[in-house]
Amino acid sequence: MTDQPLVPLALVAAQLGQEAWQLAAHVREHMVIDPENGLDSVPTAISRQLTNEHRAAKAAQAAQTERVRRELAQRQHSLHSGLRARAVRQRALLRNNPGLGAYAVIALDSGGADRELDAAGRRHDDYVNAERRGVAGFGHRFIQKG
Repeated sequence: MTDQPLVPLALVAAQLGQEAWQLAAHVREHMVIDPENGLDSVPTAISRQLTNEHRAAKAAQAAQTERVRRELAQRQHSLHSGLRARAVRQRALLRNNPGLGAYAVIALDSGGADRELDAAGRRHDDYVNAERRGVAGFGHRFIQKG
């Protein structure tokens, strides 16, 4: 038996937002039956420790949530800045070349992406058609058959 005042387990569980049976499994070694009311109880020190741990976990979770929120806001700002800059470039292209259509403006604004895609397509075609040319294709290398 303990000298400390006892706190009913159900009350501690309610404070922590848990089911009483879940908490009972966690603190089974500290549980006693309160002789005054016959309820499963824990010493005040254990109740205080559990409450402090719970508050610390909630604070850590809140800090993590805030950190993620700030990172997302920063990424969103960066993305929006890039999109605004792209819109300005595309409006300038349209203003300087009034006959261009939307797809032409996008192609002109994409920079080197189209060239990189074309080069990748040529490498793929070389690989796929290597057998017809009499070479065995393996990635970027071609070995003469023969």
